[in-house]
Amino acid sequence: MRNFFKNTFLIFISTVVALFVAEGLFRLVMPAPEASIDIMSENLYDLEFDEKIGPVLKGSDLRRAKKYYIDDNGDEKIIYDVEYSTDQHRRRTVGHTVNPEGPHVLLFGGSFAYGEGLKDEDTLDNHLKELLPDINVFNYGVHGLGTVNMLRYIEARDLPNEVVSNKGVAIYEFAWFHPYRNIGSPRAIWTTSSPHYSKNSDGELEFSGVMNHARPALSVFNVLVSMLNGKSRIMTHLGLDTDTLFFDRYSLTAELVLKAKHEYESKFDGVFIVVVHPVTAVTMPAQDVVGVQRVISMLKEAGVVVIEGGVEVDRSKHAIPNDGHPTALFNREFAEFLVNGAALKSYLYP
Repeated sequence: MRNFFKNTFLIFISTVVALFVAEGLFRLVMPAPEASIDIMSENLYDLEFDEKIGPVLKGSDLRRAKKYYIDDNGDEKIIYDVEYSTDQHRRRTVGHTVNPEGPHVLLFGGSFAYGEGLKDEDTLDNHLKELLPDINVFNYGVHGLGTVNMLRYIEARDLPNEVVSNKGVAIYEFAWFHPYRNIGSPRAIWTTSSPHYSKNSDGELEFSGVMNHARPALSVFNVLVSMLNGKSRIMTHLGLDTDTLFFDRYSLTAELVLKAKHEYESKFDGVFIVVVHPVTAVTMPAQDVVGVQRVISMLKEAGVVVIEGGVEVDRSKHAIPNDGHPTALFNREFAEFLVNGAALKSYLYP
C-alpha cells in the first residue's frame, strides 16, 4: 500500500513537471496571441438571480451603459453610451404603447435579441413595431444567456399574464455560441448559474436546478478549465474541447428548442420560430459549423419553422466596431426581411 501511494505521488509530480515543461516549450516556439484593445465598461449588466429561473434582468430599471477604450494618445473612445429600461416583468422596453387587440411577438435570445449597445429606436423590436404598428413586441432577450434560459422563461414564468394577446409568434434568435451556454461550458463560464435540464426516467428533459447546484463538481471543473484557457498557451493553441467529455451540446440544444416550442404553443395560440442570426453566422468558427447545421437539421425535421439568411452581412456596417453586436442598420434591414421576405405577417395574421 505504501508503494502504491508513493508511485501515485511520483506520477502526479512527473505529470505536473511535464506540463510545466510543455507549457514553457509552447511559449518559446508558438507566437503569443495578438494584443487586443483593452475594452472597459460601466454599468454594462444588471442581472438578478431567481432560484426557480436563473439569471433575470432587474425589473423596473433605468440605467446608462457605456463601453469604451483608451487609445494610444490616452483619449477615451466611445464604443457605445446608451440607456436601457425594463418593465415590471423584467423585459427591456423601448417606449411602445400596448395594443390590446394586436397579436404579440415575443423575442428570445441573448444580447443580440436584447439590443445591446443600441438606443431604443435602433432595436429589432422597435423596427418590427414600425413596420407592423398594431403588434405588441415583448423582448425577453438577456445578455449572455442561451436556449436553456429561454426554455426556463417560457416554462416557469407566468407568460400568459405578462403578454397582452393570446395570438402571435415567439421568435428565438439562435447563435452558434448558444450551445456552449446551454451546458455551462468553460467558454461561457458565466452561465453556471443558468438552469440545468436532465432526462427523467421517461427520457424527457426536466428542470433539475441551476447548474452550479445540480452538478457542482462539473461546474468547478469548468471554472478551472476556463482559468487555464485564459492563461495557458497550450490550451489556447490546441483549442481543447473538454465539453465533449460530458455533453453533446448540439443535440441538447435541439431538444431544448423543441421543448420550448411545445411549452409556448401549449400556452398560446401562436407559432414558435427559430431565426439563425445572420451576424453571428458569419463569425462562426469552423469547428462549430457541422454541429450547428446538425441542430438546424434536427429542428427542421421536427417541423420547427427555421429562418436563415435574409441579410448579406457586411460587418463594417452591420456590427458595432470593437464590439460585434448588430447595428441599427442591420436591425432595420433584418426587420424588413422578417416582415416581408420571411412572411412573418402570414404567421401573425393567418
